[in-house]
Amino acid sequence: MNKSKIDSINIRRHHLGLTAIVYSYGYAYAVRYAPDAPVTESLIRKSWREQRRCFRRYNDSTDMFL
Repeated sequence: MNKSKIDSINIRRHHLGLTAIVYSYGYAYAVRYAPDAPVTESLIRKSWREQRRCFRRYNDSTDMFL
């Protein structure tokens, strides 16, 4: 798997759970976690490195997966 630089990370909480958004090279990618999951920036970075296929393209302005 190719390594990709993380520009920034955002974590959003809502009724569906937690959305972890990774910004990389001008694009946003996201993955959802359960509402009670202990999500940290280090967990997101580890997931990005080891399970990036779980992250999907994300439209940050509409808060929706593409």
